[in-house]
Amino acid sequence: MQDTAPIIRAPIPCNVCGGRGYLPLSAAEIVRRTVIEARRIYWPMVAERQQQQQQMEAR
Repeated sequence: MQDTAPIIRAPIPCNVCGGRGYLPLSAAEIVRRTVIEARRIYWPMVAERQQQQQQMEAR
């Protein structure tokens, strides 16, 4: 048997937005943060893939 009763507790306020429900970021700030994450996560994989392709072509 599964208990499907809702859990009732006080809401936990957000530390970032202060409970307002939105972040006051400009479009430029959103793009800036996205680019930083892309550099951190995506571009190292691209560089590694390009290096592997160059090594295969050199054979």
